[in-house]
Amino acid sequence: MEGRNITVEFRGTLRPLYRELLTNPPSGIQYRLYDPRYAILARKFSERTGIPGKLARRAYWRLRYNSFFDRTLLHLSNYWDYSPIRMRRKFIADTENVGTFITNWNFKNLALPSIRKQIEDGIKSTYCKKITPLTKAAQQTMEAVLDLSQVRNKIEVVYPAMRAMPTGERKKRENIRILFIGNDFQIKGGREVVEAFSVLRAKYDVELVIVSQEAYSRNLRTQERVTILPSLSREILLRDWYPNSDIFCLPTYADSFGFVFLEAKAAGLPIVSTNHFHMPEIVQDGESGLLIKSPLSCWKSDFTYNPDWRDMLSHHFPEAVSELVQKLSILIEDTSLRRRLGEVGKQEVENGRFSIDIRNKQLGRIYREALES
Repeated sequence: MEGRNITVEFRGTLRPLYRELLTNPPSGIQYRLYDPRYAILARKFSERTGIPGKLARRAYWRLRYNSFFDRTLLHLSNYWDYSPIRMRRKFIADTENVGTFITNWNFKNLALPSIRKQIEDGIKSTYCKKITPLTKAAQQTMEAVLDLSQVRNKIEVVYPAMRAMPTGERKKRENIRILFIGNDFQIKGGREVVEAFSVLRAKYDVELVIVSQEAYSRNLRTQERVTILPSLSREILLRDWYPNSDIFCLPTYADSFGFVFLEAKAAGLPIVSTNHFHMPEIVQDGESGLLIKSPLSCWKSDFTYNPDWRDMLSHHFPEAVSELVQKLSILIEDTSLRRRLGEVGKQEVENGRFSIDIRNKQLGRIYREALES
């Protein structure tokens, strides 16, 4: 099958992570997006004819997925579906964490042996060809609750990738601009960033730009040299804000994969974040950025879900604020260090583990092996 063009049907939400995949596919791979029109027609047919919706949907899916009509390989993006197994369709599925495999990300269901066995049996199915966690941490959340002893050959981490951004001259400014991008302001550590900045601005010529719909909608009280913007298009961020900032700071407590970190790397920005969950994989402390100890996380140290993490968001985290001040001060004072860390991150995107070339070679091989097996 080497050299032959392959069509892969992609199913999932078109987040930036997946847009980068669809617009930069592996060599010889053509993606076909799932078309919901036929499912809508099935629903309307059910409504007009009086045929129960469940029966109509079942008939639709049997025709839509059945390998007799369509043998295209399926790529399920960050969600789990048993329909391909019932319809004997080969598929691969990627995952941010084990929550992918349960309805509505209800982690309590993972305590039920019957649910875990159902997931395990699904992965064991001959039609499930590969599970591709986005990070090693994501794989560990699966290993923490599921018995994967018989399917380890099906599990392979495939890191997301970001296209390289052209290197241009940054707009000359006398001050240092710190950039924060996260719509979930509090969950992404925005409160601690603002508190840290109040200390930094008393000592340095710095400004803070916050791009956050939550912060903007709540009309957070601003301080001098802080700009709060609503959610902006990705094109505007990549064109106007990443290239014209000096430090990217997002001390997240809940990301499973924050694609903004790869965008910041592509722009050559040093990163300040937490050691939450997967972050040490994305930002290697002292190499492409600086990490602080996360004061809370939605994941426990054993990689099981922490159901109490949201209740802790109301707590104050002075240690985190102090660490942010320390790490940001280091980067503000040391221009050469900023450049070195930013360059390492940029190289990771251009030709390292987060590059399109490496991801495409790995994913192209996985697709071909799935069809040949």
